Amino acid sequence: MGPAEGETAAVGQIDHFAFMASGLSDFIANLEKRNIEYATRTIPELGNTQVNVRDPDGNRIEIQFLASESA
Repeated sequence: MGPAEGETAAVGQIDHFAFMASGLSDFIANLEKRNIEYATRTIPELGNTQVNVRDPDGNRIEIQFLASESA
């Protein structure tokens, strides 16, 4: 069912979504090889590494790696 008369459809863009993954070093190497911009952050409480990228629509994607992995 579409929007009611006079309303517009939602844009559909979200703040972000997240994944847990493994292979941090390979992941970073692949981003750099493809010249994809990214930002990393360490979560203080866990020591996990967050890697944040944007998809083609501008949505932020968070990929989180366990503290036991190193870049």
